[in-house]
Amino acid sequence: MGRLSRMWVSVVQLRRDGKTLSKKEIAAAERREGVLTFGGYRLMGVPEVQYSATLRGSDSPGAMDSLKPLYGARLRSIKGPDMLIAGREVRRDSGKPSEEVPQAW
Repeated sequence: MGRLSRMWVSVVQLRRDGKTLSKKEIAAAERREGVLTFGGYRLMGVPEVQYSATLRGSDSPGAMDSLKPLYGARLRSIKGPDMLIAGREVRRDSGKPSEEVPQAW
């Protein structure tokens, strides 16, 4: 299992339905604050460690996710106080098979 990192952050989702938002849409987007957790996991039969990113409302046990987790998460860049994390969001709609769409925070 990979090491787990946590920090308090303010997050903006950069995609909607897998499509990149415009700069205007990003500027107007709702920001979510919470505890960002970035940690590793292994899938059965896959030797490489995969990473996930979650945002929870607090660091207390039982805190709810503020956003859908990112699977296959990668830290793409850090510029000053900003960082870019990209991955896949799993969407589950009632009565439909789940699907993965690209997402970035």
